[in-house]
Amino acid sequence: EDKYEFYFEVTDNDRISGPKSARTNTLTLRLPSLEEVLKQTDQAQNKVEKDLEKVMKQAEDIKRESEELNRELLREKSNKQEMKWEQSKKAQDLAKKQQDLQNKVSEIQKNLQEVTEKLKENNLLSEETLQKYMELQKLLKEVNSPEIQKMQEKMRQAMEKLTPDQMQEAMKNFKMDEEKFKQSIERTMKMLKRIQNEQKIDALNKKTEELINKLDEVNKKMQN
Repeated sequence: EDKYEFYFEVTDNDRISGPKSARTNTLTLRLPSLEEVLKQTDQAQNKVEKDLEKVMKQAEDIKRESEELNRELLREKSNKQEMKWEQSKKAQDLAKKQQDLQNKVSEIQKNLQEVTEKLKENNLLSEETLQKYMELQKLLKEVNSPEIQKMQEKMRQAMEKLTPDQMQEAMKNFKMDEEKFKQSIERTMKMLKRIQNEQKIDALNKKTEELINKLDEVNKKMQN
């Protein structure tokens, strides 16, 4: 909660008519309190958690749609029929939805990194908790795995050729990678909740430390 007032002033080196000065207006800087920092980071963490829950729900919807499309392709294959345009469109929509999910995970990763940096700057994390935040960010990076990118490319190629066999194989891989994606999000959510609890303990320790320092200042004043 410290507040600073300051200005900048410059003087030239005019030796003929004498040096002249110019200065800015007085500027004010206020540092946030410990309570304010904790409130901001708590809000940001809650947003990350809610965003992960949305991603999880959307991943479950994509999984259900992919299973339904896979059953349709199996029926077409057993009847020796060509893949329909509607089925190709459904596969394209699934691939797009998966890409949108990965973009959302990238945004969540960015927000979590900002939270971690803010906590770190204000010395509100122990080394152990900071390390776990780093592991969490690493886990989020793994969600956007190269395997999922390859899977999406295979689906695009299969859509262009419109062959049921290739599409079915692509959907099989899609189902496997979608399950891996879902499991990664589940692990991320569980790990985030554990870290939030540990970070709150770190914050309590910081509050206690701040309180002790204030008591020391009061004692010194009383002694004087």
